[in-house]
Amino acid sequence: MNLLKVYPPIQYPVSRGTPLLSSLVAQAWDHSVEWVVPKAEDYELGSGSSSADTSYEIDVSDSSPDQYLADHQVDGRALFPACGCLVLAWQTLASLKGVDFQQMRVRLSNVQIHQAMFLPTSGSATVKVSVMPKTGDFQVCENENILASGVVTSPEGPCLKTEQYLQRDSVLKDQPVAKVLNRDEVYRELICRGYEYGHYFQGVQRSSIEGLDSDILWDGRWISFLDAVLQMILLGNPDAFQALPVTLGTISIDPTVHPAPPEEESEAETLIRQSTQPLPRRNQKLRSPGHRSGWRSRDAGHSDSESSPSLDPRTTGDRRVAFQPYTDVRVGDRTALCVPQILKDYADACLELSRQITLRWLEHDTDNVLLNRRCLMKCKDYLDSSVKKSPASASYSAAKALVESILKQRNGHSLPDNSLHRYESRDKDFVNSIRPKIHDGRFDALDDPVFSTLESDEIIKLCFDTVANNTTTNTMNILEAGAIKSTFFRRAFPKALEHFTYKNYRYCIADKFIVDDAIKFPVKMLMFDTNDASSFPDTHRESFDLLILKNHLHTHNDLDLAFTAYSEMIKPGGFILVEEQVERLPLLYPFESLVSPWICDGKAGPEGERILGCYYTESRWRAFFGRHGFQEIIHRADGMASAIFLLRKGVEVATPPCIMNVNDLQCSWLEDVKARYRDLQGQPEDARLWLVATEENSGIWGLVQSIRWESGSEKVRCVHVSNRNPESKVPKLAADSAEFKELMKKDLVNNVYRDGRWGTYKTMVIHEDATLTERLKAHVFADCYVLSDPLSLKWFDSPLNVAHHNR
Repeated sequence: MNLLKVYPPIQYPVSRGTPLLSSLVAQAWDHSVEWVVPKAEDYELGSGSSSADTSYEIDVSDSSPDQYLADHQVDGRALFPACGCLVLAWQTLASLKGVDFQQMRVRLSNVQIHQAMFLPTSGSATVKVSVMPKTGDFQVCENENILASGVVTSPEGPCLKTEQYLQRDSVLKDQPVAKVLNRDEVYRELICRGYEYGHYFQGVQRSSIEGLDSDILWDGRWISFLDAVLQMILLGNPDAFQALPVTLGTISIDPTVHPAPPEEESEAETLIRQSTQPLPRRNQKLRSPGHRSGWRSRDAGHSDSESSPSLDPRTTGDRRVAFQPYTDVRVGDRTALCVPQILKDYADACLELSRQITLRWLEHDTDNVLLNRRCLMKCKDYLDSSVKKSPASASYSAAKALVESILKQRNGHSLPDNSLHRYESRDKDFVNSIRPKIHDGRFDALDDPVFSTLESDEIIKLCFDTVANNTTTNTMNILEAGAIKSTFFRRAFPKALEHFTYKNYRYCIADKFIVDDAIKFPVKMLMFDTNDASSFPDTHRESFDLLILKNHLHTHNDLDLAFTAYSEMIKPGGFILVEEQVERLPLLYPFESLVSPWICDGKAGPEGERILGCYYTESRWRAFFGRHGFQEIIHRADGMASAIFLLRKGVEVATPPCIMNVNDLQCSWLEDVKARYRDLQGQPEDARLWLVATEENSGIWGLVQSIRWESGSEKVRCVHVSNRNPESKVPKLAADSAEFKELMKKDLVNNVYRDGRWGTYKTMVIHEDATLTERLKAHVFADCYVLSDPLSLKWFDSPLNVAHHNR
């Protein structure tokens, strides 16, 4: 039925004075009732494989409700609390479910805190939270950088044993006053550790000395409340250093049994936090009103390893910053190797044993059954022409142990040295049977001191720290090729990892066969034939920041093909670490050639013939790397057998560099540097701002380290001329000078010139056996030998004593 037929037709436009319908609706509408209008983001979208993203603006200006976050400071800078990431994930999940987060139980588990976010003093920071609606996986990101990740869920039933959290009377009221810290004492201690909490983050009202029990203020702000609980864990930490949360096992929060948020700050309520056990340094567990947590922390600025060392010299050792040259090492340098003469004699004895084995094998191989006969002939000629015979005994060498095991298999018992004269290899089956034993034995021989002197803490730390300081990604990706026989990831890397500055890493090892013991180490296994460069998978192209080739490159017949293929695996600006035997070459050659007889057929290059068909000398390796466009960043040699090279592809710079002098301690150059830094952001990728200081006490090192925290810092480089000898020349630091062009090719962030050598400042490990020495000085200063420990107050040598030596 059409009711419009009942009424006269309407003429449009209607006449003036026609009443509006809205007035009729307004009379019937009850405006005292508020209606919730759902938005698109309030609904669960997609399946469990898609995520719902929510953006939050964090504004700490005076008029913002988030202004209280500016009170969370560390070392003078406002830091977004790690607990803030947890609360944002909680709020996002509640928004997806269409409920108030204050009425929703939540459980956060497997939380990883990846990095910190500094809050801007003006403007706002945008934080994006992604939550998988079905699985609960979440990520909190800022400018594509992951701040935190984990799993957030909402339990259906009670998630806590609420009777444990309803206690309102302080457990500290019966404690002696001497065993209780008040609010001022708690935060005085935290200030000594670098935590500068303001009013809104001083939630701990009282605490036991051990940090087990505390009274925490509840003012309705979940971020500051949860942070106060973490503060108590820090206070209970026996080491008085800054620590950052890294992992949180499980946090359960039930706001329905938690006191309601107070309407006024004056109505804030004090809640009780009680722990059932002491809080050890790691894997700490706690209980407090409305939540519980198992967590793990790391010392700020240090690696998150299972045996993370402390700066306390009473434990693993002290650390001092010292100049370390990249090349041209001299006696007295921390990374200079001093090989004792007895070890060199031992190497000569092994070389003599290698000569005897070669001669005996050739003498008794009348039936030509040795697969490596051609290799042994080359080895014999090389030994006769270039190696001086040594009468030294080889009774305790790894090579002799290997030979004895072979003779035992051949004759059924171990034989003395003169049995080599009776050794005959006419049995082809015997040759085939000893090859597996030699294959395994030569790997064991690589653990010998002759081949492992370059795996010292100082050298490995210098190489890896240099790579880390010149890598802009959050995670350093490392690949070691030919790792089945390598001792690097098994021993050198874990040992040096104890002393690294903190940086995430992903260590991969690659070989044709499965590395059986790889499961014992924090590495990932990649399987491809590392001896066939033509078959390297394209999936690994430009994937790694550092490629490690330890005693592996020489095994390739075509070095050019292999090195080109490997260099394509590193990212632009990446590094290659090569260790090769360059002296006493026939030490393992007879055994290695028996297992891999093709190694004596290596192709010669413009650098010259390869010794014994596979080796190069130190100078030829340098020429080879230079021909492929790689710059030598670090070089060390033990003078006995091996040399190590840290290489980087040379950078071709088209944009003229901007060079600024920052010597003036009054910082008159600061505004100019800031202006150039801003201009740098819009320039090409190869644009560089070079900060140069020629004064000893210039502060340039700390300046550049601070700038590295800012966006766009990847284009900043520094040069510090720090000559100790007044007669040493000062390098010409101009865009047209040859020396500066070499610096630009290497493109390292930190460059220190001292008395004719380029290097850097590195934190060196001073082991506990190093003792403090006392001597009279004209200028001294007092400081804590152990950070924030007044009991360790000592007098130290002042920089004003310009004649002090580098240590």
